[in-house]
Amino acid sequence: MLTSKDVAKLLDHSTLQPYLTEADIRRGCELALKYGTATVCAQPQDMEISATNYSITSTDFSSPPDSFLPSCKASKLSRQS
Repeated sequence: MLTSKDVAKLLDHSTLQPYLTEADIRRGCELALKYGTATVCAQPQDMEISATNYSITSTDFSSPPDSFLPSCKASKLSRQS
């Protein structure tokens, strides 16, 4: 039987909204760590915020030039020691 933790491991947490502040992005990263989501998706310019407090493994997702979707990075986070 699937538990909520099992399901969380399959989900991506998004911090892609353009109006998010640095504090919002940090809270999003903390939320993803708390629930153990698969990744945190963030805009490329926001990855530096994540990298200052977390160890990250990133994957780029570039949108086609004519797409309305932003390019983003999906990152697996862990706490820096």
